[in-house]
Amino acid sequence: MDNFLDFRTPWMSQERRQVAKDAAFGSTKFYGADELAIEFGISYAKRTQLNLTTIGSIDVDAAQRRAIRKEKQLKRQRELRLRERLHRRQSQSEPEKRATAIAAFLPSTGWFDVGALCVELRRKIFLFREFKPNALRVAVHRAIDFGVKNGMFYSRKEPGPTGSSMTRQIRKCAQ
Repeated sequence: MDNFLDFRTPWMSQERRQVAKDAAFGSTKFYGADELAIEFGISYAKRTQLNLTTIGSIDVDAAQRRAIRKEKQLKRQRELRLRERLHRRQSQSEPEKRATAIAAFLPSTGWFDVGALCVELRRKIFLFREFKPNALRVAVHRAIDFGVKNGMFYSRKEPGPTGSSMTRQIRKCAQ
C-alpha cells in the first residue's frame, strides 16, 4: 500500500497517508456496482460515455443493463452473419479443384491417356493420394468433364492398346 501511495499521491503527508490506510483497512463496507454508481452519481449515459463496466448506473439497474447487453450482442451477431453472407467467397467445388490441379500438372502440348494420367496423379499430386484406384478414376473423369465443360481441356476417345476398347485422352486448351 505504501508503494501505491508513493506512486499515486506523492503530495500526501505521512500523517494523512496513515489516516487513509487506517480508514481503508478499518472499513468493512464493500461496494457493489450499483452502490458505487449511487455514491458517484453515475447515469447510464455517463457510464456509456466513459466506457465504465465495473460501475453500475443510477437510472438503469443490473437486470436492465444485462438485457441491453444481450440485445447489443444479438444485433452484432446478426450484422456479422449478414456481412459474412454478403461477402462470402465462392469456394471451389471438388471437381474444379481437381481440374485445376490436373491442368497445372499437364504439359502444354500433346495428348495424354487418362489411365496413365491417373497413375501419375496418384504418385505426384497430394490431392489425389487419398483415393483408392476405382474412386481415383471416377474423380479424375469428373474433374476432366468439368475441365472440358469449362474450356480447360480437350477430350477424345482413341482405340486402346488391344484395339478392343476405347481409351480417353485429354490435352490442355491453348490459353
